[in-house]
Amino acid sequence: MYVKDKEMYHFHTPNEYDDLWYVGNEIIVDDSFNSMFYEIGMSQTFTIKGNDDTLYQVDYYLNEFLKEIDNKSKEDIIELLKKATNITHDIALRDRELLMEECRRLYYPDKVSRNHAMYLCDEESLDFWQSQLSKDTSLFKLSITGELFQSHNDLVPNRAFSGELMIEEAKKYWEANLENCDECKSEYLFQGHAKILEKIK
Repeated sequence: MYVKDKEMYHFHTPNEYDDLWYVGNEIIVDDSFNSMFYEIGMSQTFTIKGNDDTLYQVDYYLNEFLKEIDNKSKEDIIELLKKATNITHDIALRDRELLMEECRRLYYPDKVSRNHAMYLCDEESLDFWQSQLSKDTSLFKLSITGELFQSHNDLVPNRAFSGELMIEEAKKYWEANLENCDECKSEYLFQGHAKILEKIK
């Protein structure tokens, strides 16, 4: 839906467009603006750094590690499990976002893309998103004019789903039937002009 001079909120993640986030600035959000999810997906290489600082493809590194597992310390194994956990999380996140975008492109091309949107919340959902996001985030109040799409956190597909099921479940997100959804978990995708009114924290 088109909105004009509507007040909304954004939790800014450090190291993402830091130079844009100051009071009074106006940000243009269009197809050249990349969301954090998109940036993570496009920059992630899914490699592990070996003891010699060489980057190895994950499956190759794991196979080599397993060949020497009897000679590895408990600390080495725990460290590898931590690295593998982070990588599988990022792979699942990237796959979910790619499939959600494919669903949007195929069935809901008029909706704002998650890849090229600013993520916003309303006043009712501030506490929920504060609890979900890193404590390093900063909260800004904005005045926005442009296209705003409302959906809900509970409608985001589970990253464990198969690709086929992911696309089917993503339809619920893009159709955004919020009738039985708790409004305090709403999320908004925005493209247009955003003016930063205030830094709240």
